[in-house]
Amino acid sequence: MSVRIVLIGTDAARQGARLAEAIRATHVVAQAGPRELETALAATTDGFVLDGSALTVAQAVGIDAVLDARAASIDVALWVRTDAAPTPAEDELLAHYRDVIVDVDTRGCPERTVNERVLDAVREASPSLVG
Repeated sequence: MSVRIVLIGTDAARQGARLAEAIRATHVVAQAGPRELETALAATTDGFVLDGSALTVAQAVGIDAVLDARAASIDVALWVRTDAAPTPAEDELLAHYRDVIVDVDTRGCPERTVNERVLDAVREASPSLVG
């Protein structure tokens, strides 16, 4: 089984590479335009951790369209919460991904604990993915 994960939150981008390595998925950093994102996702719809994108609902809709064309979708949207209040864009993304949100509360946690909580959240969302 593979899983398609998008990371949401001000601290989320720091978790992408570590999470992708831990679950043996492709790490996609997509801060470019829609065409570059489509190219980046073209060979990775079987499983990936996407960060640096989905910063707005418009970008999330674009990601959805790319995946829909391949009969795929985002399986888990990890909201990596910190002490900072959610931005309006994060609030909109949480509403957009409401059916697949996994809330990872990292407020006040040291870096090592943040990594463990993110991985635990993925284990909870997709138990067969991570041992």
